[in-house]
Amino acid sequence: MKYLLYITLLFIPFLSLSQHTIKDDSYLDESFIEFRVKLEYSILKKDKHLLKELVYDKVLECWDSFDCAGFEGCDKNDFMTIFFNDSLSSHWNMIKQVVRYGFKRESDTINYVHISEPRDSLLFSAPTYSTIKVGNIMILAEHLNVRKEPNTNSEVLKVIHYGTYPCHTNDSGYTKFYNADWIKLNFEDGTNGFVHWKFTSEKINRTLKIAKINGEWKIIQYLCELDI
Repeated sequence: MKYLLYITLLFIPFLSLSQHTIKDDSYLDESFIEFRVKLEYSILKKDKHLLKELVYDKVLECWDSFDCAGFEGCDKNDFMTIFFNDSLSSHWNMIKQVVRYGFKRESDTINYVHISEPRDSLLFSAPTYSTIKVGNIMILAEHLNVRKEPNTNSEVLKVIHYGTYPCHTNDSGYTKFYNADWIKLNFEDGTNGFVHWKFTSEKINRTLKIAKINGEWKIIQYLCELDI
């Protein structure tokens, strides 16, 4: 019952974001809402024991630790030690931001090597904008200044809000940075300008996948954008 106290907190962010391009599909599955409430509670309380209960036996993750990377997955005990061993870990804030921007329900028929049991093909992934097209970026702020040059002293060209915008990319299709911290946006009127990366989807480099295995929702992936 104590988890239900967090239902209000759970949906507050999406009341303000619903008018934009971020859409949360959690409401489509009542059992997933119950799982998500527990997940939110464990994150807010930084309760690694509760979070561990929500993790599958193995998790597909990235090479933060070279001895726990690969498509065979990371044992959940090692996973918790690497990412969420104590309350000071930066990953508590990272996963909070990932969950904050909502879950997308999608069909996923990939044969994950690290899952040895039957699972439902429908799963939930976060953040919702993780599937935006190459060459676009999500703005995660209200009243964000777009500047003529990549610095805070430059002229403000316009003010933008939450939404998806085309951005400059490199030859490989990845977002191109200017002066290390700035991203150049292209607008429909033919103009362009710069925004700081910390107000964009570039600040969140993880995707979270939750699958139903043997009737229970479990975290099966905590993956960064880098290739394994």
